[in-house]
Amino acid sequence: MLVIVPQFGLIQSLSPSLSTQLIVVSSYLVLVALLATVSQAVFDAGYEVTRKIVHIGTGNVIVLAWLLDVPSWLGISASVLFSLVT
Repeated sequence: MLVIVPQFGLIQSLSPSLSTQLIVVSSYLVLVALLATVSQAVFDAGYEVTRKIVHIGTGNVIVLAWLLDVPSWLGISASVLFSLVT
């Protein structure tokens, strides 16, 4: 994220630490998983609805990672890991 500092006219890069990035992205993914689980258990949503919640919800991780300046090696590693698991 870029921030313009008015006093000096400089552009500074504000990037959260790697641990903060991991906590935010992981928390978001847990929230999506909980939402899908609750929708299936409480509201008796079918398999397709639950699958759509997960797919649409996890698609936003790319935008979240971009906003947090997550390193590309971390995103690629997570993608490979999840591809092997599923």
